[in-house]
Amino acid sequence: MNRSSPASRRSVTGLLAALAILSLVMTLFIAATPAATSALVPVSVAEPAGDSGASDVEAVRQHNLRDERRLTLMVSDVEAVRQHNLRDERRLTLMVSDVEVKLDRPRARVEPAATPVERPAQESEPSSQLVALAPLTVDVWNAEERYFSISGKTPDLIIAAAKANIPSDLSGADRYAMAYAGPIVWEHQPSYVIDPSTGSCTMTGVTSTTRYQATLPQWTSPSNIPVELLTWWQAVLEHIRQHEGEHVRIFEDFVSVLPARVAGQACGSWEAIVNAWSGDIVSAHAAFDAVEAGWDFPIYPGPLDW
Repeated sequence: MNRSSPASRRSVTGLLAALAILSLVMTLFIAATPAATSALVPVSVAEPAGDSGASDVEAVRQHNLRDERRLTLMVSDVEAVRQHNLRDERRLTLMVSDVEVKLDRPRARVEPAATPVERPAQESEPSSQLVALAPLTVDVWNAEERYFSISGKTPDLIIAAAKANIPSDLSGADRYAMAYAGPIVWEHQPSYVIDPSTGSCTMTGVTSTTRYQATLPQWTSPSNIPVELLTWWQAVLEHIRQHEGEHVRIFEDFVSVLPARVAGQACGSWEAIVNAWSGDIVSAHAAFDAVEAGWDFPIYPGPLDW
């Protein structure tokens, strides 16, 4: 509760004291008036002999009556002033009391008007329907598939699981991708002829035996998943199928041109030709991977916490 300041209370108290003193002075003045009136009226008047004496007495009496009436009027005026002052004092007291009440009364707290908050339109919640996870397989072109199991409840966890659990290749080299493909049988035998007269050996072609394998992730856990996550994985797995199939195709394209590279060449150049050819294969795979590096995983619109 708010209280009036000491300064304002001292001002009000001083004003009340002044009014009280004024009222006391007026009351004392009025109280003294009857005595003054009695003093003006003669107690007894000796009547002198003769008519002139009577006239003088009557004149004095009339004079005293006029003075008495004037004094009575004065007293009435003083009383009116005193009553007026009393009324003013009461009004002032009421005013002071009202001021004190207003000072003591706590002010009503005006709360600022609440600013309406515009809420964004709620987006539709993604479907939370769960479906059974059946292991998915794909058919990589001209290759047999080898799968390794992974688990995960979100796209990031699935990708991380694939990179962390992919097995090494046949040479024992570690891989850092989600999948890879390459030859598991890679045999190339040149054909040649020997000139009987000179004994020189000339290559006429190559016989190649190849077989390819694609190592792929297979998502197997959890057993029930959101349908959106299954759709996302199907799109990822399809891209992996196409990507690894293209690597197999690159191998096969180079196998098909090897006979032309060796035909008519001396048998002693076989190793150099094969080494150069192998380097070209590596460069072709690297160029393809550089292009594929711009591919982005599909957007997953489903729930992450389910």
